[in-house]
Amino acid sequence: DENQRVWAGRVKNLQLRDYAVNLLPKLVENQMQEIHLSAEDSSHVRTILEAEDRSIWVGRVKKMVLREYAVEILLKLRFHEENGIEEISLFACSSGQITGILEEEDNNIWVGRVKNLVLAGYAVEILSKLRFHEEDGVEGLLLSADDSGQINKILETEDNSLWVGKVKELYLRGYTVEILPKLRFHEENVIEGLLLSADKHFQINKILETEDNSVWVGMVKKIDLCDHSVEILPKLRFYEEIEIEELLLSVEKPGQINKILETEDNSLWMGKVKEVYLRGYTVEILPKLRFHKENVIEGLLLSADDSCHVSTILGAED
Repeated sequence: DENQRVWAGRVKNLQLRDYAVNLLPKLVENQMQEIHLSAEDSSHVRTILEAEDRSIWVGRVKKMVLREYAVEILLKLRFHEENGIEEISLFACSSGQITGILEEEDNNIWVGRVKNLVLAGYAVEILSKLRFHEEDGVEGLLLSADDSGQINKILETEDNSLWVGKVKELYLRGYTVEILPKLRFHEENVIEGLLLSADKHFQINKILETEDNSVWVGMVKKIDLCDHSVEILPKLRFYEEIEIEELLLSVEKPGQINKILETEDNSLWMGKVKEVYLRGYTVEILPKLRFHKENVIEGLLLSADDSCHVSTILGAED
Protein backbone atom coordinates (compact mmCIF):
# COMPACT_ATOMS: atom_id res chain seq x y z
CA ASP A 1 0.00 0.00 0.00
CA GLU A 2 1.46 3.36 -1.08
CA ASN A 3 0.08 5.06 2.05
CA GLN A 4 2.03 2.73 4.27
CA ARG A 5 5.35 3.39 2.64
CA VAL A 6 8.13 5.17 4.49
CA TRP A 7 9.96 8.10 2.95
CA ALA A 8 13.69 7.73 3.62
CA GLY A 9 14.96 10.38 1.26
CA ARG A 10 17.61 9.59 -1.30
CA VAL A 11 19.55 6.54 -0.15
CA LYS A 12 22.40 5.09 -2.20
CA ASN A 13 23.39 2.28 0.15
CA LEU A 14 20.64 0.54 2.11
CA GLN A 15 21.49 -1.99 4.84
CA LEU A 16 18.76 -3.86 6.71
CA ARG A 17 19.49 -6.44 9.39
CA ASP A 18 17.32 -9.04 11.09
CA TYR A 19 13.73 -7.82 11.68
CA ALA A 20 14.49 -4.58 9.84
CA VAL A 21 14.63 -6.61 6.61
CA ASN A 22 10.82 -6.66 6.65
CA LEU A 23 10.82 -2.90 6.07
CA LEU A 24 12.16 -3.24 2.53
CA PRO A 25 8.72 -3.15 0.81
CA LYS A 26 7.77 -0.09 2.88
CA LEU A 27 10.64 2.06 1.72
CA VAL A 28 9.90 4.52 -1.05
CA GLU A 29 11.65 3.80 -4.32
CA ASN A 30 14.62 6.13 -4.52
CA GLN A 31 17.07 4.61 -7.00
CA MET A 32 19.17 2.80 -4.41
CA GLN A 33 22.50 1.65 -5.79
CA GLU A 34 23.25 -0.99 -3.16
CA ILE A 35 21.00 -3.14 -0.98
CA HIS A 36 22.44 -5.33 1.78
CA LEU A 37 20.05 -7.62 3.64
CA SER A 38 21.06 -9.93 6.48
CA ALA A 39 18.95 -12.14 8.76
CA GLU A 40 20.33 -14.61 11.31
CA ASP A 41 17.01 -16.30 12.12
CA SER A 42 14.06 -17.47 10.02
CA SER A 43 11.68 -15.42 12.19
CA HIS A 44 13.43 -12.27 11.01
CA VAL A 45 12.09 -12.70 7.47
CA ARG A 46 8.75 -14.38 8.14
CA THR A 47 6.71 -11.30 7.26
CA ILE A 48 8.49 -10.41 4.03
CA LEU A 49 8.38 -14.02 2.81
CA GLU A 50 4.57 -13.83 2.87
CA ALA A 51 4.73 -11.38 -0.04
CA GLU A 52 4.06 -12.62 -3.56
CA ASP A 53 7.01 -13.59 -5.70
CA ARG A 54 8.53 -10.69 -7.67
CA SER A 55 6.31 -8.22 -5.85
CA ILE A 56 9.00 -6.11 -4.18
CA TRP A 57 10.32 -3.52 -6.60
CA VAL A 58 14.02 -2.75 -6.28
CA GLY A 59 14.39 -1.05 -9.66
CA ARG A 60 17.83 -0.35 -11.04
CA VAL A 61 19.86 -1.48 -8.05
CA LYS A 62 23.52 -2.05 -8.92
CA LYS A 63 24.60 -4.31 -6.06
CA MET A 64 22.52 -6.79 -4.09
CA VAL A 65 23.96 -8.69 -1.11
CA LEU A 66 21.79 -11.23 0.72
CA ARG A 67 23.06 -13.13 3.75
CA GLU A 68 21.73 -16.15 5.63
CA TYR A 69 17.90 -16.26 5.80
CA ALA A 70 17.68 -13.09 3.73
CA VAL A 71 18.75 -15.14 0.68
CA GLU A 72 15.16 -16.44 0.43
CA ILE A 73 14.02 -12.88 -0.31
CA LEU A 74 15.54 -13.16 -3.78
CA LEU A 75 12.29 -14.80 -4.91
CA LYS A 76 10.33 -11.72 -3.88
CA LEU A 77 12.44 -9.11 -5.64
CA ARG A 78 11.62 -7.53 -8.98
CA PHE A 79 14.33 -5.79 -10.94
CA HIS A 80 14.00 -3.37 -13.82
CA GLU A 81 13.95 -5.45 -17.01
CA GLU A 82 16.65 -3.36 -18.66
CA ASN A 83 18.76 -3.09 -15.53
CA GLY A 84 22.32 -4.36 -15.57
CA ILE A 85 23.22 -5.42 -12.03
CA GLU A 86 26.90 -5.03 -11.21
CA GLU A 87 26.88 -7.70 -8.50
CA ILE A 88 24.62 -10.19 -6.77
CA SER A 89 26.20 -11.88 -3.75
CA LEU A 90 24.42 -14.63 -1.83
CA PHE A 91 25.79 -16.22 1.35
CA ALA A 92 24.10 -19.11 3.18
CA CYS A 93 25.65 -21.12 6.01
CA SER A 94 22.92 -23.79 6.29
CA SER A 95 20.59 -25.57 3.88
CA GLY A 96 17.62 -24.40 5.95
CA GLN A 97 18.30 -20.84 4.83
CA ILE A 98 17.45 -21.64 1.19
CA THR A 99 14.70 -24.29 1.43
CA GLY A 100 12.15 -22.15 -0.41
CA ILE A 101 14.48 -21.47 -3.32
CA LEU A 102 15.49 -25.12 -3.63
CA GLU A 103 11.83 -26.00 -4.13
CA GLU A 104 11.74 -23.82 -7.25
CA GLU A 105 12.14 -25.32 -10.69
CA ASP A 106 15.49 -24.95 -12.40
CA ASN A 107 16.02 -21.71 -14.35
CA ASN A 108 12.93 -20.21 -12.73
CA ILE A 109 14.41 -17.24 -10.88
CA TRP A 110 15.03 -14.40 -13.32
CA VAL A 111 18.00 -12.21 -12.46
CA GLY A 112 18.61 -10.90 -15.97
CA ARG A 113 21.84 -9.10 -16.74
CA VAL A 114 24.30 -9.67 -13.90
CA LYS A 115 27.92 -8.61 -14.26
CA ASN A 116 29.27 -10.47 -11.22
CA LEU A 117 27.63 -13.33 -9.34
CA VAL A 118 29.00 -14.55 -6.01
CA LEU A 119 27.56 -17.67 -4.38
CA ALA A 120 29.07 -18.91 -1.12
CA GLY A 121 28.30 -21.80 1.20
CA TYR A 122 24.94 -23.48 0.64
CA ALA A 123 23.96 -20.65 -1.70
CA VAL A 124 26.00 -22.41 -4.39
CA GLU A 125 23.10 -24.86 -4.72
CA ILE A 126 20.97 -21.99 -6.02
CA LEU A 127 22.95 -21.73 -9.25
CA SER A 128 20.69 -24.15 -11.12
CA LYS A 129 17.62 -22.12 -10.13
CA LEU A 130 18.84 -18.85 -11.61
CA ARG A 131 18.08 -17.67 -15.12
CA PHE A 132 20.35 -15.17 -16.80
CA HIS A 133 20.09 -13.09 -19.92
CA GLU A 134 20.94 -15.61 -22.65
CA GLU A 135 23.23 -13.39 -24.68
CA ASP A 136 25.03 -11.65 -21.85
CA GLY A 137 25.31 -14.31 -19.15
CA VAL A 138 27.55 -13.24 -16.26
CA GLU A 139 30.97 -11.67 -16.67
CA GLY A 140 32.32 -12.84 -13.33
CA LEU A 141 31.22 -16.02 -11.54
CA LEU A 142 32.65 -16.83 -8.10
CA LEU A 143 31.59 -20.00 -6.29
CA SER A 144 32.93 -21.00 -2.89
CA ALA A 145 32.12 -23.97 -0.63
CA ASP A 146 34.03 -25.26 2.39
CA ASP A 147 31.82 -28.32 2.98
CA SER A 148 30.96 -31.14 0.57
CA GLY A 149 27.32 -31.02 1.70
CA GLN A 150 27.01 -27.54 0.23
CA ILE A 151 27.14 -28.84 -3.35
CA ASN A 152 25.55 -32.30 -3.12
CA LYS A 153 22.54 -31.51 -5.30
CA ILE A 154 24.63 -29.90 -8.02
CA LEU A 155 26.98 -32.88 -8.16
CA GLU A 156 23.95 -35.09 -8.85
CA THR A 157 23.19 -33.18 -12.06
CA GLU A 158 24.49 -34.19 -15.46
CA ASP A 159 27.68 -32.75 -16.86
CA ASN A 160 27.23 -29.60 -18.98
CA SER A 161 23.73 -29.09 -17.57
CA LEU A 162 24.14 -25.77 -15.73
CA TRP A 163 23.86 -22.94 -18.23
CA VAL A 164 26.01 -19.94 -17.33
CA GLY A 165 26.33 -18.49 -20.83
CA LYS A 166 29.22 -16.14 -21.45
CA VAL A 167 31.60 -15.94 -18.49
CA LYS A 168 34.75 -13.84 -18.60
CA GLU A 169 36.11 -14.55 -15.11
CA LEU A 170 35.48 -17.89 -13.41
CA TYR A 171 36.70 -18.49 -9.86
CA LEU A 172 35.93 -21.80 -8.18
CA ARG A 173 37.11 -22.25 -4.61
CA GLY A 174 37.09 -25.27 -2.30
CA TYR A 175 34.57 -27.98 -3.15
CA THR A 176 33.12 -25.94 -6.00
CA VAL A 177 36.08 -26.96 -8.17
CA GLU A 178 34.11 -30.21 -8.59
CA ILE A 179 31.32 -28.23 -10.27
CA LEU A 180 33.44 -27.32 -13.29
CA PRO A 181 32.25 -30.30 -15.41
CA LYS A 182 28.63 -29.34 -14.69
CA LEU A 183 28.88 -25.86 -16.21
CA ARG A 184 27.77 -25.16 -19.77
CA PHE A 185 29.11 -22.10 -21.52
CA HIS A 186 28.03 -20.23 -24.62
CA GLU A 187 29.65 -21.84 -27.66
CA GLU A 188 31.42 -18.57 -28.47
CA ASN A 189 32.53 -17.96 -24.90
CA VAL A 190 36.10 -16.94 -24.12
CA ILE A 191 37.11 -17.23 -20.47
CA GLU A 192 39.60 -14.47 -19.81
CA GLY A 193 40.50 -15.80 -16.38
CA LEU A 194 40.01 -19.30 -14.92
CA LEU A 195 41.05 -19.56 -11.27
CA LEU A 196 40.70 -22.82 -9.37
CA SER A 197 41.71 -23.19 -5.73
CA ALA A 198 41.41 -26.31 -3.57
CA ASP A 199 43.42 -26.55 -0.36
CA LYS A 200 42.31 -30.12 0.47
CA HIS A 201 42.78 -33.18 -1.74
CA PHE A 202 39.26 -34.52 -1.17
CA GLN A 203 37.81 -31.35 -2.69
CA ILE A 204 38.75 -32.66 -6.14
CA ASN A 205 38.24 -36.42 -5.72
CA LYS A 206 35.42 -36.73 -8.27
CA ILE A 207 37.26 -34.83 -10.99
CA LEU A 208 40.36 -36.95 -10.46
CA GLU A 209 38.22 -40.01 -11.23
CA THR A 210 37.37 -38.67 -14.69
CA GLU A 211 39.36 -39.39 -17.83
CA ASP A 212 42.12 -37.06 -18.94
CA ASN A 213 41.01 -34.26 -21.29
CA SER A 214 37.37 -34.89 -20.39
CA VAL A 215 36.48 -31.57 -18.73
CA TRP A 216 35.78 -29.06 -21.51
CA VAL A 217 36.57 -25.45 -20.68
CA GLY A 218 36.90 -24.21 -24.24
CA MET A 219 38.74 -20.99 -24.96
CA VAL A 220 40.71 -19.72 -21.97
CA LYS A 221 43.19 -16.84 -21.95
CA LYS A 222 44.53 -17.13 -18.41
CA ILE A 223 44.69 -20.25 -16.21
CA ASP A 224 45.52 -19.95 -12.52
CA LEU A 225 45.54 -23.17 -10.49
CA CYS A 226 46.42 -23.22 -6.79
CA ASP A 227 47.26 -26.04 -4.37
CA HIS A 228 45.46 -29.36 -5.02
CA SER A 229 43.57 -27.95 -8.01
CA VAL A 230 46.82 -28.19 -10.00
CA GLU A 231 46.22 -31.96 -10.04
CA ILE A 232 43.22 -31.55 -12.34
CA LEU A 233 45.30 -29.95 -15.10
CA PRO A 234 45.42 -33.23 -17.09
CA LYS A 235 41.62 -33.42 -16.93
CA LEU A 236 41.05 -30.08 -18.65
CA ARG A 237 40.46 -29.81 -22.38
CA PHE A 238 40.97 -26.51 -24.15
CA TYR A 239 40.14 -25.18 -27.57
CA GLU A 240 43.24 -26.20 -29.48
CA GLU A 241 43.45 -23.23 -31.83
CA ILE A 242 43.54 -20.53 -29.17
CA GLU A 243 46.73 -19.35 -27.50
CA ILE A 244 46.73 -19.31 -23.70
CA GLU A 245 48.18 -15.99 -22.62
CA GLU A 246 49.14 -17.01 -19.08
CA LEU A 247 49.55 -20.30 -17.24
CA LEU A 248 50.06 -19.88 -13.50
CA LEU A 249 50.53 -22.90 -11.22
CA SER A 250 51.26 -22.59 -7.51
CA VAL A 251 51.75 -25.24 -4.80
CA GLU A 252 53.37 -24.62 -1.43
CA LYS A 253 52.83 -27.95 0.34
CA PRO A 254 54.41 -31.30 -0.58
CA GLY A 255 52.14 -34.05 -1.83
CA GLN A 256 49.65 -31.80 -3.60
CA ILE A 257 50.83 -32.74 -7.10
CA ASN A 258 51.96 -36.35 -6.62
CA LYS A 259 49.75 -37.71 -9.41
CA ILE A 260 51.11 -35.27 -11.97
CA LEU A 261 54.69 -36.01 -10.98
CA GLU A 262 53.99 -39.70 -11.66
CA THR A 263 53.07 -38.97 -15.28
CA GLU A 264 55.52 -39.25 -18.15
CA ASP A 265 57.49 -36.25 -19.33
CA ASN A 266 55.86 -34.24 -22.15
CA SER A 267 52.51 -35.88 -21.43
CA LEU A 268 50.44 -32.81 -20.46
CA TRP A 269 49.36 -31.06 -23.64
CA MET A 270 49.13 -27.29 -23.21
CA GLY A 271 49.23 -26.18 -26.84
CA LYS A 272 50.29 -22.58 -27.37
CA VAL A 273 51.15 -20.59 -24.24
CA LYS A 274 52.67 -17.10 -24.11
CA GLU A 275 53.73 -16.91 -20.47
CA VAL A 276 54.33 -19.67 -17.92
CA TYR A 277 54.66 -18.99 -14.21
CA LEU A 278 55.43 -21.96 -11.94
CA ARG A 279 55.73 -21.36 -8.22
CA GLY A 280 56.79 -23.65 -5.37
CA TYR A 281 56.50 -27.38 -6.03
CA THR A 282 54.97 -26.79 -9.47
CA VAL A 283 58.45 -26.03 -10.82
CA GLU A 284 58.83 -29.83 -10.89
CA ILE A 285 55.95 -30.00 -13.39
CA LEU A 286 57.87 -28.23 -16.16
CA PRO A 287 59.21 -31.44 -17.76
CA LYS A 288 55.66 -32.82 -17.86
CA LEU A 289 54.27 -30.00 -20.01
CA ARG A 290 54.05 -30.36 -23.79
CA PHE A 291 53.60 -27.32 -25.97
CA HIS A 292 52.70 -26.83 -29.61
CA LYS A 293 55.72 -27.42 -31.85
CA GLU A 294 55.43 -23.86 -33.17
CA ASN A 295 54.97 -22.33 -29.72
CA VAL A 296 57.33 -19.63 -28.50
CA ILE A 297 57.09 -18.89 -24.78
CA GLU A 298 57.58 -15.16 -24.36
CA GLY A 299 58.03 -15.38 -20.61
CA LEU A 300 59.00 -18.25 -18.32
CA LEU A 301 59.16 -17.55 -14.58
CA LEU A 302 60.12 -20.28 -12.12
CA SER A 303 59.99 -19.44 -8.42
CA ALA A 304 61.30 -21.86 -5.78
CA ASP A 305 62.09 -20.60 -2.30
CA ASP A 306 63.05 -24.05 -0.99
CA SER A 307 65.54 -26.57 -2.40
CA CYS A 308 62.93 -29.33 -2.20
CA HIS A 309 60.90 -27.49 -4.84
CA VAL A 310 63.48 -28.48 -7.47
CA SER A 311 65.02 -31.64 -5.98
CA THR A 312 63.50 -34.03 -8.53
CA ILE A 313 64.68 -32.01 -11.53
CA LEU A 314 68.14 -31.54 -10.05
CA GLY A 315 68.39 -35.27 -9.41
CA ALA A 316 67.38 -36.22 -12.94
CA GLU A 317 69.97 -37.40 -15.42
CA ASP A 318 71.03 -34.90 -18.07
